[in-house]
Amino acid sequence: MLPAWLLTTVALASIVARAQEVRVAEYGACFDGSEYRCEMNPGECVNTTFVSIYDLPDGVNCNCLNTPIGSCYAYVQSERVAFCVEEPDDCPAPGTFIREDNTFGVNCTCSSRSNGVPSRYGGCYNGFNLRCSLDPSDCSPLETWIHAYDVVQYRQGYCHANETYIGACYDPSVRVARCVPNDESCPSSFTWIPPYELEFFRITCLAEMGTINPAIPETTSTTNDDGGQKNKLSGGAIAGIVVACLVSTSLVAVAACWYVRKKKLSQAPYGSNDIDVGSTGSKLDDA
Repeated sequence: MLPAWLLTTVALASIVARAQEVRVAEYGACFDGSEYRCEMNPGECVNTTFVSIYDLPDGVNCNCLNTPIGSCYAYVQSERVAFCVEEPDDCPAPGTFIREDNTFGVNCTCSSRSNGVPSRYGGCYNGFNLRCSLDPSDCSPLETWIHAYDVVQYRQGYCHANETYIGACYDPSVRVARCVPNDESCPSSFTWIPPYELEFFRITCLAEMGTINPAIPETTSTTNDDGGQKNKLSGGAIAGIVVACLVSTSLVAVAACWYVRKKKLSQAPYGSNDIDVGSTGSKLDDA
C-alpha cells in the first residue's frame, strides 16, 4: 500500500493538472404571447416577457448565432463603417448606436454581422492582460472595464464572441452550473458566478464556441513605437503555463521524495519501524 503522504501529493497534483472545462453560453428569449425572440439582455424585452433558459420550451434553442445585438455606425479614418456591439457605450463618438434593428441590412447577432464580420466586445483589464467580457459587471474589483473599440490598445485584435468570457448560474439543488450572459438570466434561487470566479471552479464559459482566430480577419491592429506589432500572451495562455509549471514541479517533488524515502528504508536495520503508519494515516483522514 502506498504511503499516505504520497497519495496526498498525487491527489494535489491531479487537482492542479485537471483540464479547464470549456462550456458555451445559453441564451433566453423574449416572449410576446405567440413567438419567442432570442435575447441576451432581459432588459430588452419591451412589452414582452423574458423567459430564461430554464423555462424555454423544447424546440426553442437560443445561441450566439441567432441572438440579436445592436450595431454601431461610426467614422473610422473618414470612412463610415458599421459593426456589431451589445451596448451603446461600445460605440465610439461620434457614432450612432442602433439597438437590434436591421433597417440598414446589418443584421447583427451575438456572433457576427450578416456578412460574417465578427461582433465586437469589451474586456476587463488587470494591468497586465485583458480578458474579453460582455459587461463591466463581469470585471473583478481589481480590473478596469475597457470598451469594445479600445481593446486593441491592450491586446492584439478585437474581442469576438468565441473568446469572450461570461459567467454561470449555479443550481445548488443539483450542483450544476450553466453558462449564461448575465445575472438577470438566473432564477432568484440560483447563484450567479461571474467569469473571474469561475476560474476557481476550473470552468470556462464562452459566449460562443469556436476557434480564437475569426474566419474574416479585421484590419485594425496595434503597433509599438518601433512599428512592430504587439505580441501579448492571453490570460488563458499564462494560466496554461502556470498549470504546466505546477504539475511539473509536483511530479519532480513526488519522484524526489519517493527516492529519498526508499533509500532510507533500504538502509534501515531489519525489523526497524521508523515510520508511524498509523499517525500518517490519521493525518490523511483528517485532511
